[in-house]
Amino acid sequence: MTYQDAQSGQQFSAEGIELSTGAIREGSAIPLKLSAFFGSNQPVMRARTELQGALRFDNQLKRYQFEDMRLSGEASGEPLQGKTLSFSAQGQLLVDLAAQIAEWNSLKFTANQLRGLGELKARDLDSEPKLSGALTVAQFNLREFLQSAGQELPAMADGNALGKAELVSRLSGTQNSLALEELTLKLDDSTFTGQIAVSDFARQALRVNLKGDRLDLDRYLPPPAKDEAAGAARKSEVKSTQPAPLAAAPRRCRAARPSRPGAMPPCCRWTACARSTPRSASPSAA
Repeated sequence: MTYQDAQSGQQFSAEGIELSTGAIREGSAIPLKLSAFFGSNQPVMRARTELQGALRFDNQLKRYQFEDMRLSGEASGEPLQGKTLSFSAQGQLLVDLAAQIAEWNSLKFTANQLRGLGELKARDLDSEPKLSGALTVAQFNLREFLQSAGQELPAMADGNALGKAELVSRLSGTQNSLALEELTLKLDDSTFTGQIAVSDFARQALRVNLKGDRLDLDRYLPPPAKDEAAGAARKSEVKSTQPAPLAAAPRRCRAARPSRPGAMPPCCRWTACARSTPRSASPSAA
């Protein structure tokens, strides 16, 4: 099955479609399993997907549920630069057309190393749909995740930069906007709180209002050039091989000049007295 947009030249395809269900009865849970290969040409992408769960519907109430929904698959193509992205999502889906609401509860999702959970709710489906919900992403290695998705990072002074990231936020949005509110974002040793929003998708209007406790930008800057690093190493080597300064020679004490002619200097008087004093005779043995 192929769909082609003649104006834009985009083409979408679905191949190898396999669908199996249990007995279809209104109001009862209907086991369902669907697998297929999807592709596109702008950009060139290909994905293998599998969907399974239990479908339940009530036409009179216009209420439709997809219980224990599980979606999994792998994607590859030009945006991933030859890498493969493994993804999965699960939860409980509900669409109530009478109330004009849709919900995705007990949401869990993965994308390679990334793990998250949350809930999504949409209302006013027949007019201007509005989105709300919550999102939590457990701590993961952002550097490894981006590289596994084909996104090469520039060299940084700290090779461990972008090693830790996690996120907790509320969600709100419309057809043209999306906002992460009450956001807590942890990146390496920094913590930021505030809001990140795209107020208009068409104009790519991005608004960021964050407050952080600390940020060491030097870690994320390019490493020093090889010439600078070699010069610093040579300077350190030369400094370490310089001879240590010689110790100062001890100062010789000079005798003070006598206060009157013929008098001995003070430092010599004791010696002179010792020489001029006769030794007392030792008593003879009895």
